[in-house]
Amino acid sequence: MKTIAIKKGKDYIVNGEKRFITNGSQADFLTLFAVTNKDAKPMNKLSTFVIEPNFKSFEVVRDFNLMGVSGLKNSYIRFHNMIIPGENLIGEEGQGVEILLNELDSERVMVAAGACGLAHHCIEIAAFHANKRIQFNCPIRMFEAVNFKIADMVIKLEAARSLTYHAAKIIDAGKKSNKISAIAKIFATDIAHQIASDALQICGGLGYMKGEWDEKVKNFYYQIIVEHIL
Repeated sequence: MKTIAIKKGKDYIVNGEKRFITNGSQADFLTLFAVTNKDAKPMNKLSTFVIEPNFKSFEVVRDFNLMGVSGLKNSYIRFHNMIIPGENLIGEEGQGVEILLNELDSERVMVAAGACGLAHHCIEIAAFHANKRIQFNCPIRMFEAVNFKIADMVIKLEAARSLTYHAAKIIDAGKKSNKISAIAKIFATDIAHQIASDALQICGGLGYMKGEWDEKVKNFYYQIIVEHIL
């Protein structure tokens, strides 16, 4: 890490830059990790601060143009002699790595949960299309190549969900969770990618088009609720 915070009186002077910061251009408050003692042991080099975008010399260089996740901004931020008040230090100097690793566990589980949600929606779309798309006088869900694929997608999602809930339960209990949270994130995101790919195959050419599904799926499930539940 090259961003440096040098203490001057009660405040800190920060120089450096950060890239790929989630919602960095949108947030009202940000958590900044910076080197406060370059001569210390690696675990004690970093400190953590709360900063605000209205700080002088806080500069958003640009937001990156992501290929997906269009609701999220991913930012490139730069600091030039930015002043951080001393009371914005989180914890003590040198605790940055400890704070970062502690935060990562819950963040990884959050990413795993998001991946499960994305996978669930992909299954909804694939199942909707498989019920509505008629080939050879029947819905394509009647073909084993499609039906078995959807079944496998559901099995994978249930496994990812169970692992994610297990990791969240360990965090809630205050137990050591770095291993299980990393496992949950890796597994759930891999599964989400596989399920999205399978859903695209089931949907064919329509699976590669934007704006074709949300309204259709919403209306389909609304009709089921009206006809069979209410």
